[in-house]
Amino acid sequence: MEDEIAGLETRIKNYQGGIEENKANVLAQKKTKIAESRELIERYKSQLDNVRNNREFDNLTKEIEFQGLEIEFAEKEKSASSTPPWTPKKAEDQAEQRSARRAQGRLGAEEERAG
Repeated sequence: MEDEIAGLETRIKNYQGGIEENKANVLAQKKTKIAESRELIERYKSQLDNVRNNREFDNLTKEIEFQGLEIEFAEKEKSASSTPPWTPKKAEDQAEQRSARRAQGRLGAEEERAG
């Protein structure tokens, strides 16, 4: 029994290490995406000086706007990934709520049978 507990604890530590590694990878990808988008914005802005017609101008301004939105999206994802949607405390509270609902359901069913 103790060996099983130790094995499970080891697995939990390994999973937590993998989660942290994945978070770091995602964060690095988001930072790279933001840097690439900023470089593209600078390049597109410099190309605006050499525009020949309205179509080119419209396309460049749309690309600049799109890259700005990409930056905003990556920053939102980056900040969202730093705050976990699930924590042990939340899970514990949810488990307590479920067990309370189950207990109430059992009491209600027993009262119906007795009544």
